[in-house]
Amino acid sequence: SGGEGGGGAGAAGGGGGTSTAGTIGIANTGGGGGASSNGVAGAAGGSGIVVVRYIPPTATYVVHRYTSSGTFTPPPGVSSVEVLVVGGGGGGGTSQTFSTAGAGGGGAGGLISQSNFAVAGPVSVGIGSGGTGATSGNTSGVNGVNSTFGSLVALGGGGGAGGNVQGNAGGSGGGSRGNDGGVANQPGSASGGAGFRGGNMPGSPGGAGASGGGGAGAAGQDILGTSGEGGGNGGVGLSNSITGSALFYAGGGGGGASQNSGAVGAGGTGGGGAGGRNDTPATAGATNTGGGGGGGNNDVSGANGGSGVVIVRYAAPTLRIVQQPSSTADSGATFAQNTIVELRNSAGVAIS
Repeated sequence: SGGEGGGGAGAAGGGGGTSTAGTIGIANTGGGGGASSNGVAGAAGGSGIVVVRYIPPTATYVVHRYTSSGTFTPPPGVSSVEVLVVGGGGGGGTSQTFSTAGAGGGGAGGLISQSNFAVAGPVSVGIGSGGTGATSGNTSGVNGVNSTFGSLVALGGGGGAGGNVQGNAGGSGGGSRGNDGGVANQPGSASGGAGFRGGNMPGSPGGAGASGGGGAGAAGQDILGTSGEGGGNGGVGLSNSITGSALFYAGGGGGGASQNSGAVGAGGTGGGGAGGRNDTPATAGATNTGGGGGGGNNDVSGANGGSGVVIVRYAAPTLRIVQQPSSTADSGATFAQNTIVELRNSAGVAIS
């Protein structure tokens, strides 16, 4: 019998001079032909075959992360994008004119997240720097600089209070001492977005710390303002998965503690810097997170806010095979029907 895979069967021995033909190999298997007997010609082998397999391209996301100003140019077929815009964080304050007092943590930069922002052509991108921390006197930290993506404006965070004043208003408000927390301006802005006030602190005695700056996800921690009380924590930021990983952005800076009394305020998750005290320098906001800088105290400078960031994501145009090649072709000849491949956008529409 013929072997599996298209081989033809051989002829049985013919008694009494009987002639018997073998079986032809099966077409398009390459199987050999069966042998014949008693002078009959052997059977033909089966024709060969070529099989081609390919894996069609699959849709993936393309991510652009801007850490410095530039221009986003959408590729053909991309008319809308996901975008995250975070302003620069505010700098922390210092209270060096006082003998024993903490200073406010910087507010986080405002945060804007949109899932379907229209792009008709090149878009200008601006990355805000973090505000400078205060270094002398009873001085509030400098506000962070705005970040932009076209018409979207993420406001810089408010500087933390130096002395017994309210923290600066900003994307999120700066921390305060003896006052309400700094006002968050991002939610009420033309671009919308997230931001919260700095922490409230009604009392302002000697030996007290200061409140933390607001974050994109929550206000800075409120503290009472009693002697020996530590600095307030910075407000938590917001988690965003635009890069493919869940990361936090725009955490508020922690408030500074007085002298070596009480604990420093922790920075908010999302790049907020921790507050300082005499034996511990304040920590800067993390780069490209929009985190607020930690507040200083009567002997320690405030820390700088973290720079902002802009991240853009879109579904990459895909190649789709819309006409397969012909199923057969003579040896040495081209396919009678060629493959046709189209470039299509994320909605499956062909890009001309």
